[in-house]
Amino acid sequence: VDLGHSGRYTYQAIPPSFTKKLPKMDKILGSSIHMECKVSGSLPITAKWFKDGKEIPESAKYRDLCHENTVSLEVNYLELTDSGNYTCSVTNVAGSDSCSAVLTAALIVQESRYTGSLPISVTWKKNGVTLGQSEKCSITTTEKSCILEILNSTKDDQGEYTCMVENEAGEDICEALVSTLGLSLAPS
Repeated sequence: VDLGHSGRYTYQAIPPSFTKKLPKMDKILGSSIHMECKVSGSLPITAKWFKDGKEIPESAKYRDLCHENTVSLEVNYLELTDSGNYTCSVTNVAGSDSCSAVLTAALIVQESRYTGSLPISVTWKKNGVTLGQSEKCSITTTEKSCILEILNSTKDDQGEYTCMVENEAGEDICEALVSTLGLSLAPS
């Protein structure tokens, strides 16, 4: 038995720190989003997730995972109300660290500009079906432009949008294809 290395040994725990923070992400509303970051430091490391300063409870909507040095949060069926500031806080025996990102939901906004003799009537359609003012659909018309906003947009709002303008002299149509409803996740 070699006793040359006998003596007192101390273990120094290393506090956690993020080696991969929350990245910028774009996702379609109605789908799910997977937020992931990586942490260095002495194991075991525990993680907690917060939205706008309030801890996120485990549920069918939110699922958090922590495996060794990888921590993640899955948010199912994204809605506009999921917008906010998300924070991941990690802790071990030596300390803690956190990183945050802002999740921002985008609305569908289409603007049509036109010229011609007044009065000009404007009709918006989605996939050939006329759209009207409602809780989900906001239409603002001026003498030179018309803005269509789809509120609480989901993947079902993707499609071909057309704007038809007409006066006593004639009509004109412009089209736009909305194929991506984005959520932008950017570090705060």
